[in-house]
Amino acid sequence: MLINKHLFLLNQHFIFSREACKMLSKRKWFYIKEVLKQ
Repeated sequence: MLINKHLFLLNQHFIFSREACKMLSKRKWFYIKEVLKQ
């Protein structure tokens, strides 16, 4: 039971990290495009 909960939390953390990475990379590309426009 405890192990399952631990795995669940790890999975949630992994998904969150992956989503955060996607958002950051999108924002980074947006920022780069804005800089290149100027």
